[in-house]
Amino acid sequence: MEVIVDKKTQEFWASRMLNPELLDGAIDLIKDKLGTRIEEIRADKLGIHFISDGRIIMSVYASYPYLRVSFAPAAGLLLQEDESFEVHRYNFWETTWRMTHECYTGMSIWIAERKHLKAFDKLLGRIKEGRG
Repeated sequence: MEVIVDKKTQEFWASRMLNPELLDGAIDLIKDKLGTRIEEIRADKLGIHFISDGRIIMSVYASYPYLRVSFAPAAGLLLQEDESFEVHRYNFWETTWRMTHECYTGMSIWIAERKHLKAFDKLLGRIKEGRG
């Protein structure tokens, strides 16, 4: 998987973040964990969108002042309401609550420090293993 982001877009993202190297760290983790699952990558001024089976499974946004990652239901995560994550902030998407599994299937996390990449890595591992 190769992420191609033009210089102008990279500079735009970097200018919107307190810690722009978090973007590179997140992209490296995605390459390592999900490289074979990602079929297409779309980058625009808002972020990088990772596509599998024709659907966006995850998007990475350089939102001031932190890096925000959104996991779409297509990623296959099953997130328990009482779970917590070692990141700056997280929220489950209310519209993705599934009564049958009593869990959420979509969420966003905010990464503010390098240590938050560890929780991100664990979530990517759950996607890769297909265990939600």
